[in-house]
Amino acid sequence: MNTAKLRYGLLLATVIVLCAISLPLIAAHKGHEDNDEVVVAFNDLPAPVAATLTNAAGPGTIDKIEMENEDGVTQYSADITRDGKKYEVKIAADGRLIKTEVDDEEDNDRNDEHEDTD
Repeated sequence: MNTAKLRYGLLLATVIVLCAISLPLIAAHKGHEDNDEVVVAFNDLPAPVAATLTNAAGPGTIDKIEMENEDGVTQYSADITRDGKKYEVKIAADGRLIKTEVDDEEDNDRNDEHEDTD
């Protein structure tokens, strides 16, 4: 009977340790699901999103389109080049323009390359 209690105790301890190790990993993975980004072709966009993006790009070019899931809400993010400047445009799944901003990442990369390291 002592052997049965010992086996039960070891089994219970093993389950507790596995749960303690697994739960943080599961929680970390769950947090990444909300920010999944998938590259999307223009032809695969919902019509309202395509219309808003076309209007936002104007005579410029659409460089990259991603579908994102932020807090369970689907949004589309596009990189466009217009008048020699890079922009990032965010559009809701219903076609509503969320924001347009100048994409400073390239400028920051150029500045980093030209910094003096004296």
